[in-house]
Amino acid sequence: MMLAVIIIAILVVVGVGVYIITRPPPTPPPSGPQVAIKDDGTGCINNDVACEFSPFTQNATVNGPAVVWTNSGTTAAGHTVTTCDTTNGDTSAQCPNGPNATGLDSFSLSIAKGGAPISHVFTKPGIYYYYCAIHPSMHGIINVTAT
Repeated sequence: MMLAVIIIAILVVVGVGVYIITRPPPTPPPSGPQVAIKDDGTGCINNDVACEFSPFTQNATVNGPAVVWTNSGTTAAGHTVTTCDTTNGDTSAQCPNGPNATGLDSFSLSIAKGGAPISHVFTKPGIYYYYCAIHPSMHGIINVTAT
């Protein structure tokens, strides 16, 4: 009986040791330029000033660290980060600065309330205007320079 208890204890210790040794390393925190997506939980209607990308303007480099957007808001619908171009829509309401120059990266990324951060590595230099497709009054700018 005592031998069985000792064997079980050894197996538990070995099992815990194997788990600790083989578990994947923790994901490092994002290291690129950061943009917070903020809202006040009211749905971001009527040009709500509490709904914003912060900072409004962020800098990045071509093929440099990814720009990371984190949703710190509480609006149930979540948000998007959508470039102002003909692929995604570039109406004056969505893109008051007009469409991005032809040939720049085009993307539309979704982020849920409390969701994991989203990111994009820019491949072409230029000024990128973007907006939230769910809340078109939310806008931001990424200035991307060559490395």
